[in-house]
Amino acid sequence: MKLKILFVLLLFNSLTTVKAQIKIGDNPENINASSVLELESTTRTLVITRVNSFQMNNIVPLQGALVYNVEEQCVYYFDGIAWKNLCEGITASANISLVDNGDGTFTFTNAANITTEILTTTNVSLTIVGDELVLTDSNNDIVSVTLEELASQTFSTDPIYNEISNDSTIVLTQTGNNYNFEVGKITGENIVDSSINGFLDIQAGSITDLQLGTNAVGMDEMQDNAIGSLEIIDGSIEENDINPGSNFQVLRTNGSGIVEWDTLDFSSITGQDLTAGDASITVNAGIGATLVNADVRVATGGITNDKLAANAVTSDKIFDGEVQTNDIANGNVTNIKLDKTNIPLSGFDDAVVDVSLGNNNLINVLDPINPQDAATMNYVDSQVGGVISLPDGTIYLGDAANTAQEVNMSGDATIDNTGTLTIEDDAITAVKILDGNVTDAKLNKAAISLTGFAVPTANLSIGTFKLTNVVNPTNPQDAATMNYVDSQVGGVNSLADGTIYLGDAANTAQEVTMSGDATIDNTGALTIEDDAITTVKILDGNVTDAKLNKAAISLTGFAVPTTDLSIGTFKLTNVVNPTNPQDAATMNYVDTEIALGGGNNLATDNLTQDVENRTYNINGQNLGFTNGSVGIGTAAPTATLHTAGSFATNIRPDGSAAVTILDNDHTIIITAGATDVNLPAAVAANLGKIYIIKNISGGVITMSSDTYVNSNGSVPLEADLVQGITKLQSDGTTWQQIN
Repeated sequence: MKLKILFVLLLFNSLTTVKAQIKIGDNPENINASSVLELESTTRTLVITRVNSFQMNNIVPLQGALVYNVEEQCVYYFDGIAWKNLCEGITASANISLVDNGDGTFTFTNAANITTEILTTTNVSLTIVGDELVLTDSNNDIVSVTLEELASQTFSTDPIYNEISNDSTIVLTQTGNNYNFEVGKITGENIVDSSINGFLDIQAGSITDLQLGTNAVGMDEMQDNAIGSLEIIDGSIEENDINPGSNFQVLRTNGSGIVEWDTLDFSSITGQDLTAGDASITVNAGIGATLVNADVRVATGGITNDKLAANAVTSDKIFDGEVQTNDIANGNVTNIKLDKTNIPLSGFDDAVVDVSLGNNNLINVLDPINPQDAATMNYVDSQVGGVISLPDGTIYLGDAANTAQEVNMSGDATIDNTGTLTIEDDAITAVKILDGNVTDAKLNKAAISLTGFAVPTANLSIGTFKLTNVVNPTNPQDAATMNYVDSQVGGVNSLADGTIYLGDAANTAQEVTMSGDATIDNTGALTIEDDAITTVKILDGNVTDAKLNKAAISLTGFAVPTTDLSIGTFKLTNVVNPTNPQDAATMNYVDTEIALGGGNNLATDNLTQDVENRTYNINGQNLGFTNGSVGIGTAAPTATLHTAGSFATNIRPDGSAAVTILDNDHTIIITAGATDVNLPAAVAANLGKIYIIKNISGGVITMSSDTYVNSNGSVPLEADLVQGITKLQSDGTTWQQIN
């Protein structure tokens, strides 16, 4: 049976004050004096609430509550904070187990190895029969409790336990035979000190102004940014409550409707006393004159450099002809500054380097006079226009006086008026033929006799063909014919199996068996013995590529090369990363060293491009350079640095007490525990560097190392990092807030 029995018993206890103790099961009349609830049975068990893990974790009961977790197959108890597993706490030291038998029962084994079968049932009915309360479960087992003196019971709300009488904690209402119990008013005096937990016992949103006492809310109880305009009583803010601005600033409302400290705009003020701050302003009406009647003028020489705002001096403020060469900063007369249509090119100094027209024409040029003048198209056409006639078959050829003369081509070749050049017969001599260029196809071999060729300087090979129609030899060194050989050896017609004829020292043929480095059988097959071929027997250069079983030959052990090695257009693969300076580098090693900035440059000098635009296509990933702009993933950058995709910067959290921002940092997440931030000084070496600092530590952090100009540009400089994001950029001398 489930824990519902306990709820029934508690209900029964609330209905009667006659019995302070309850016993269920056998011998209900015998109950221990110290028992509130007692169970006794030799045939039935107590079954507590059965839940899964999700259901259990959603229950927040009183400390000491018990459930059985059907997923973990173990009893859990609640310690006031979390559910604890009894199996994990006991089974490790005492061999206690609880096993699901799969039939609705469980077998419990204690440390003494005694087993107990636990039944699981459900309650079917709870009825009052006569003066008994009867509970029936799904096994048809019945538990009954005698309700003694049910008819004569009485109810009261006397303060037996509470010290305060008539405190209306419990309200009892009778309607006929029904008695209604409900909680009345619970005052602070009824609550044990320190027994209410704000997280568990107070409903969210239930504390209103009615529950708050006078002066109960202080600075510690108010949330940041919780006080808005509606929460402030009109007229309650005094001068000492306002955070001061900079010297001589006033509170004003800007164009966005936001109240801020700023410098006073005197153009919008009338009727106020006016005094001169320095000698740059003269007040003719005297000190203390008002703006209405004062004659205020700028003193002669009063507008100094520090009085002028940036870009305040425009072209119409400068007298014509007053800007001298030394007034213009070097390199500041740019293309757009020149009125080029009214500036003639005459008068410029000689060029010191080549001048490029960028694939454009030089137009409206006069015909040249001097030899080094630029030639025009008209001049060139007129000079070559006379070459329009030439006799049939002649060519122009320069003579010794460097003058073009009409001549007929002759000698080893002639040419006709179609441009066809014909080599004369017998004009090609041996010296005119490049060595090695009379190939097989060039020879009319059928008409060329072999007689008359010079003596060969090397052995002759006729491949796998025969030399036919040879005359029988007469001299010892003549080539022998098959006929001559057969006639000479015709007497040799018997020879022992596997033997050969071999001439001895007396020049007589002897039958011998071949041995040593090779043997021969009666089919003529010669077999070289294993390990018979030594180095001296192999002709130099005859261990070719095809002879090597390269898959079984390790490169280890070869002598040191005496010349450079080439592997053609192939790669050297499966190479281990180098360890010594002269080891071969792998792609992985080189890429890693370049990525880490290992000091290995692509070149020892500057790399220069001859054209403005350049695209490097690395496996389809473009790196483009155009007019000083760099494109990553694009060959057409539209900004100084253009990435056709996302980019990543360094980001890290830091909860150290003193957080140090490093040179390779970009985004720093400051977490709880940090009390100080060490910001590097803004110097020329980090000009333009940006740091993003996100403060989620739970409070404002004051930096001891440096300060920054806030986004409003107000002074004094800021040293506090408030909650949220502060984005800082170095201008070379000061950190500037840019968010």
